[in-house]
Amino acid sequence: MARAKTTAWALTFADLTTLLLTFFVLLLVILNDAESHVDRWVNVILDETEKELRPLQQSKLVEIERVTKGIKITLTGAKLFKSLSADLSPEADPILVQIGGLIRTSTLMNLHTQPRWEPLFKMIARSNDTLNIELRCEGHTDDKPIPMNSKFRNNWELSSARSLNLVQRLSELAEMDQH
Repeated sequence: MARAKTTAWALTFADLTTLLLTFFVLLLVILNDAESHVDRWVNVILDETEKELRPLQQSKLVEIERVTKGIKITLTGAKLFKSLSADLSPEADPILVQIGGLIRTSTLMNLHTQPRWEPLFKMIARSNDTLNIELRCEGHTDDKPIPMNSKFRNNWELSSARSLNLVQRLSELAEMDQH
């Protein structure tokens, strides 16, 4: 009889452990469902924005591609910079103005002005999260060596300066906050 009393706690402990495990599995399922719901909204926004940017593809200089985390705009063959210079060339401005204008008027950049996205913002606020919109630039530099008298020490610095100038110009044209 004494032996039965000392091991009786094991059954209660097993029940409690099973209930805790069930609770955490349920919590995980609920959180994953909420996250996938936000992901679906974001995918709808990105798909709409990609469709809005498609007119850029009429130019042979621009390719639009929907990628996992956003929209990739590739400028192909556009002469954006003069050799060994970080300054945007005047010939690049018309296509940049067009890209900036389409970005500025896109669904992605105007979410706060459209009531249909209100549920998304409420979900994001409930999860204490934020919706960040980034403009990221990846580029290449000249294959020519940097002259000794250049303000750039190497091609990496030239590439960085070019990317910065391009992002600043597109941010200005798209009227994006640069912070």
